[in-house]
Amino acid sequence: MYLFLKGRGRTYNAIGLFDGKTLIVKKGSLISDTVSEKMNSSILKLRNDSSLVSKQNILLRDITFDSPSAAASFVTGFTSNGLIKWRDSDKRILKSLQLNKHKYNIQNLNPKKYTLFYNFNGELWGGINSSKSVSYLKVKIKAHRDEMVELGYNDIGNYCIKNSNKEIIFTQSFQKDERGNSNVPYHVETQKPPIKYKKAYLYDKQGDIIVEKRTDVFAIIIFDVICNDTGEIVTDLKFLKSLSDFIIYKRIPVMVKSKAQVSMATYFPQTKEEFVKLPGCGEKMYGKCGEMIMDFIKLYLDGKSE
Repeated sequence: MYLFLKGRGRTYNAIGLFDGKTLIVKKGSLISDTVSEKMNSSILKLRNDSSLVSKQNILLRDITFDSPSAAASFVTGFTSNGLIKWRDSDKRILKSLQLNKHKYNIQNLNPKKYTLFYNFNGELWGGINSSKSVSYLKVKIKAHRDEMVELGYNDIGNYCIKNSNKEIIFTQSFQKDERGNSNVPYHVETQKPPIKYKKAYLYDKQGDIIVEKRTDVFAIIIFDVICNDTGEIVTDLKFLKSLSDFIIYKRIPVMVKSKAQVSMATYFPQTKEEFVKLPGCGEKMYGKCGEMIMDFIKLYLDGKSE
């Protein structure tokens, strides 16, 4: 997908192409003319390469980065969180576009629907509706055939997969006594890995939310913040504290539990559809305070972009 990174007053204006892992900053992008003293040495080397960057700070060819944050730091000239800096053409931050990596997906997805039909000796026995992929259903065909043979139904078997337009897109047949030889059972589905959480604590109303547990004082609030697969916290703890203070200060007329606050500080909803599908949120909360909270989120993100 194409992403964009713009600074106020055209201090930088870049286009990126993201494949889910690496991000390519495209030729012709404008990068900032200022650089932080704490900038990573490898990025400094790229910025100072006259074969890559012109005197007018225009990129002379595409450059591939291992992460959105490295690409954002290259463009802006200071250490940046690429998940918040890069936006799509609808101005949605990259972090909100990557939610399908988590159990809770707030994007409005319409999965493809398939139907798996099977018969024995020409007699239709049944069909299974599924939103799984075709490759997944192919595995299930073999597993189903194995199970039927075990139950004694070892006649000629025919299977087909149809899409939502009722078009046959795959067929497979088995001769009498022929097995599918699947290495997975038919009735057991692989479970998706759960979201990983880590405890974070607020000990002082004027202090920050931290992950270190203290024994000399009780925590005012304990949050279950969200981590990625490597255990790195992806919830923005700084914004989580600001949001918690904002909810208290504004006296929000509905209970916004810590679970909902963590969801907002992780996924940064920017539309009603995104907001109501967040864990801990919903239509009722949106009606009471959704627009107010999303305005607060927008102010925070705009400040991070400066």
